[in-house]
Parts: sequence; C-alpha cells; structure tokens
Amino acid sequence: MWSQQYINSHHEVSWPPENSALIKSGQVRSVLDAGSGTCSLDVLLRKKGLMHLLHPFIQFGAWECSMGRICGERGASQLDWDFLKPMPFCDSCTFDLVHQARAFHEFKTDAGPLRLALDNFDKVLSCGGRISIEDLILHPPSQNWTEVALDWTHKMGYEFQWLVKKPETAHIWIIKRC
Repeated sequence: MWSQQYINSHHEVSWPPENSALIKSGQVRSVLDAGSGTCSLDVLLRKKGLMHLLHPFIQFGAWECSMGRICGERGASQLDWDFLKPMPFCDSCTFDLVHQARAFHEFKTDAGPLRLALDNFDKVLSCGGRISIEDLILHPPSQNWTEVALDWTHKMGYEFQWLVKKPETAHIWIIKRC
C-alpha cells in the first residue's frame, strides 16, 4: 500500500529554475530523471508546459513498487532501473540533462557507488550536457557527496558549478566537455 509521504506537490520537486531555462532556450531537449521516485518531476514539467519540448524524457528509480504505482496514477511511466547499473540505452542514445535528486546522501560512508553512478550518467550524457544533482549535505563521519562529485569532475576534465550551496543542502551542475 502506498504512503502519503511519497506524494509531493509540484513545488516540492528539487528542480532549479536554471534547468527550466535551459529547456525553454532549447539548450536542453532531452532529460533523464535518475531516481524519479513518484514521478514528481514529470508532473512539474507538465504543469510548467515544458514536457512537449523534451524528446525524450525518461525517468527511472523508485525505492519501492508503491512509488511506481503513484507514477501510474499520475499518468506517467517509469523504468524499473538502478543508477548503479549501466544505463539500458543504445550507444548513441544520449541526454542533454541527467537529473538526480535526493538519493546520493544514502551512500553515507562509501564514495564508490557515487563514482559509479556518475560514470553511468556520463556514458549517456551528450557532449556539453549537464548532470544536475541536488541533495542533502552530510557531515563527518559520513561521506559528503559534493566532495566526491567535485573530485570526479576534475578527474574527467569537466566543469563544476554550484547552483545552491548551503550548510544542509546543495545543488550542482557538472558540465561535460568533449
């Protein structure tokens, strides 16, 4: 049975206005929502009138099957996938934006899964595309995902941008350079 805790209103979605601006300008034409939960981003993009600008918009990742049920009730579909596995797309299938919100903090003490997720996102990211990550900031002894992302970005030769940097939360962009 699904729980009320999984029902987010559209204004609670972790989606910065900068991402919407990229869609409106045509710089982003395809989005992969990695860890879509109850498909709240899908609802937000439809309400903002942006969904018709995206080809494709694909979402995956629910903590449990009741979240997938909520997606269906919202008129959305969702892949049953995990971002720690290679993405199930063809070699030429890429996205201008890979969005991930509120899952990286779950890897409290191990940077390995964070790097693996970033590697998997990178394989489906278009040249010049962005990985957009928003999550809670954890403090020692937990692993801070922003430090892992910054280190990974520098090793890849990509650009790192802070959109929001607060003591309790952060939102970043990683911009792929090809």
